[in-house]
Amino acid sequence: MFNCGTRERVSVQISFHHTNPAASHDSTLLKITPRNKDPYWYLIDAGESVSPTAFIGSEESLDGVFLTHAHSDHYASLGSVVSLDAPVYVSPPTGEILQQAYGEAARYRDLVNADEIAESLMPIEAWTELTDDIDVLPIPAGHTPGATAFLFRIDDLKANTETVTILATGDFTLRPAAGNPGLTIPDSIDIDILIANASTTPDFSEELSGAVETILERALSGATTLAATGALTGVHLAYVLGHLTEELDRSLPIRLVGQAAKLYATLGYDVPSVSLHPEFEHTGEVLGPGTVTVAGPEAPTDGSTKRLFGVIDDDPDAVFVQLLTSGSERVERGACATHHVELSNHPSEQQFVEFVRDNLPRHLILKHVGTERRRAVGSEFENLLHWENDDMDAHTLYDDGQWLAPRWLDDGTATRIQQRNYRESDVRMPIDQPLAELPTISWDRGRPALDTEGLVVADLQDAFASTELHQPSYQNGSADTENAEDHPAEKPVDAGETESGESASVSDGTESSTVPQTELLDRLDAIESTLEELRTRSTVEETIESGVESIETRVDTLETAIEELPEKLADDEPPTVTATVLRQNDLVLFRVAPEELADVQAEVPHESDIELAVLTDAAEE
Repeated sequence: MFNCGTRERVSVQISFHHTNPAASHDSTLLKITPRNKDPYWYLIDAGESVSPTAFIGSEESLDGVFLTHAHSDHYASLGSVVSLDAPVYVSPPTGEILQQAYGEAARYRDLVNADEIAESLMPIEAWTELTDDIDVLPIPAGHTPGATAFLFRIDDLKANTETVTILATGDFTLRPAAGNPGLTIPDSIDIDILIANASTTPDFSEELSGAVETILERALSGATTLAATGALTGVHLAYVLGHLTEELDRSLPIRLVGQAAKLYATLGYDVPSVSLHPEFEHTGEVLGPGTVTVAGPEAPTDGSTKRLFGVIDDDPDAVFVQLLTSGSERVERGACATHHVELSNHPSEQQFVEFVRDNLPRHLILKHVGTERRRAVGSEFENLLHWENDDMDAHTLYDDGQWLAPRWLDDGTATRIQQRNYRESDVRMPIDQPLAELPTISWDRGRPALDTEGLVVADLQDAFASTELHQPSYQNGSADTENAEDHPAEKPVDAGETESGESASVSDGTESSTVPQTELLDRLDAIESTLEELRTRSTVEETIESGVESIETRVDTLETAIEELPEKLADDEPPTVTATVLRQNDLVLFRVAPEELADVQAEVPHESDIELAVLTDAAEE
């Protein structure tokens, strides 16, 4: 047990630097200086253009890096930072993701020192002692699998009987992400300093639900559907689609390929209908009518997406859905239908404001947004000191028991803000207790709860409650052009071979149908009704309109065929004969007794080509 009473009691100064305000503005360097001791330096995220040596003296060292999640814009500089021999603290899932994903990302980006990073990783999931005076707790932060906020607890007990808490959120959401809990702070914790990524998304729920509806609508209608996105977003999408189709009682193959499949396996997911294809020889192994294929990256410039899009881009019956999270270029070319969805998983602006108000820190340091956005957010809070600066200077927040205001505020304004903060915080009490008594955090994914993930399940249930599944037929063509091997579950029955392999029939090639005319007309009515609904829905886009026109043309063709059907059905059915199937390895022979051919009004010359129609028991009935 770690106990505060056993620690040397010293006074503390806490300051910070922005390290990359001109780039992604997501990285912060904390300096914690106990009196009469060397300072401790902690880097929170290693985004673009981060160099701690620009701030740390030659006689000092970086004491730790805290990586909030494994999106590449947050670890872009990690390869150079680890050369400073500092441990890299991560949640266990983020550590596993980084070891799997960093080397792959290095193929397309200027990333270095993969081996050094693997050796430096320090996974933690509970209170961890950094020094005699500093502890840290990783807290699940939603946003993406493995995302973490870090809660620092710093003792300043000698003269001030004070414990300072700092929360660095990284990118976060208050809702779960692929089952990972959203950011929740225990009630017993008061936040003094909040370093918050202020990125927000106004309509994430609408965008996620819209993307899922488009994918389901096209795939359930039998289209070959390719969804392109980043690997971790691909895991999230597969999680949502798999559990939703189970709730809808639908059968929909979801094939997760490439890096997304590897991360899914690494994180130990097991979602209904999802199959993994980290590598594939032929595109037909992962693409197919009535199937959703999830691949990366977002744009078809490299990786699995490039290969798979090259197969479907000339197929007007195929669908390409881009889930854009990092400003990738939209795909507008190709004959296939294309859809684009901006899917950045952040809280709404209102959720962000309420989160800050609920926790009411003394200081709010705004990150990961531009200057105008920081000023707009800061204006929401008149009861705390907010930092909207984008310089790289040292700024002191706490010094020997005193909370310091930004130097651009006059004394009177700073005093009024601090007084309001003190009153509204309900007389904040310092935490001074044994470490073992502090609250713990659960990292369990728990049971799927799609409504809390941002998916509007009720609307999707209404949309697909009466959807009749299309059974894909590879005999009618496939999006694949690469001589793919068929899967056993998808392989059509070869002509002349029944499911049991016991009997076959010979036909003279005349078309016939076992589907009643009334059933075909009912299906036409259902299609026309669906088309009318599509026209009135607010989400219909140009690609849907073009699809409607294509379906109407096919409906007209089918109606013409149905009008001619009674006359064709009135014709005599073609004579059939019974044969015995003989198999030897790949050779299949049909032995027919001569008397069976007596009634066939057609010659069957030696070595002639004939058409065989297989009648299963169900077809005969």
